[in-house]
Amino acid sequence: MNRDRAGRLLGLLPIDGATIKPVIDDWGRTPLPYVELGETVYPTAYQQILKGYPAVDYSVRDLFYRPRNIRVDRAYGFSPVEQIVTTVNIALRRQAYLLDYFTQGNIPDSLIGVPESWTPDQIASYQKYWDAYFDGDLARRRRAKFVPGGVAKTFVQTREPDLKGPFDEWLARIICFAFSVSPQALTQQMNRATAETQKEMSQEEGLAPILAWVKALIDDIIADEFESPDLEFAFATDQAIDPQTQETILSSYATKGILTINEARVALGREPLADAAANKPMVLTGAGYVPLGQEEQGKQIQNKLTVR
Repeated sequence: MNRDRAGRLLGLLPIDGATIKPVIDDWGRTPLPYVELGETVYPTAYQQILKGYPAVDYSVRDLFYRPRNIRVDRAYGFSPVEQIVTTVNIALRRQAYLLDYFTQGNIPDSLIGVPESWTPDQIASYQKYWDAYFDGDLARRRRAKFVPGGVAKTFVQTREPDLKGPFDEWLARIICFAFSVSPQALTQQMNRATAETQKEMSQEEGLAPILAWVKALIDDIIADEFESPDLEFAFATDQAIDPQTQETILSSYATKGILTINEARVALGREPLADAAANKPMVLTGAGYVPLGQEEQGKQIQNKLTVR
């Protein structure tokens, strides 16, 4: 927390939480300020460790330490990387397997039969000659193998491994969920309804907890530092609305007296009308717009027009 000489908060500076070491007292808690000889003492509550050495000492007045996932049996939080460390290990090993498939390979592209009278030593000798003959050709990744004629006649090529499948999507979904990111770009194509559902789920399950955590942090700062517990922080949700849907909603509000015509125009970014009637809530009847409280008069006029 950046403060001026009077101790007032000027701003917040983010610090890498991985470099912060919480300091606990004899009761296993964070040391809080106390009063000694009429003065407030702020003991060291956190230390910033840089290159293995304590670099800076912070008190609760100097640093807000807020892990997102707090654990009662640990002094540190539970980061997303720790949550999916096994999944990431599996994904890395799968990537190494695919790399070996493209660079080395474990199954030859073809087998070449040799006379059945050849001994294993003769086959090995000719194999070395064959490999040395093509040595240096970087375009060839997997070498052909010489086997006895009977084996070559009965050999059946095994199925090529799946380079991408449901397992990869499963890994992507777990990792994206841990980091509150939508996996839509890393999965198979889906229809619009399913994509919108996945997007809403990603926001509710992934983004919503982060927003709640940020809100709680800023609310505490407003209450403690600015002494305004009656105020709260809120995110402005400005969602894009389809123009046709917005027209239907505003028209319904204006015709039912919920909004005035000028309020509907302002919502669309248009200039309000100079007519005073546009500033009054009105209800649309068969005889036209009628101000609120005069609906019965409008119905009588409509009945007269119908009789005529």
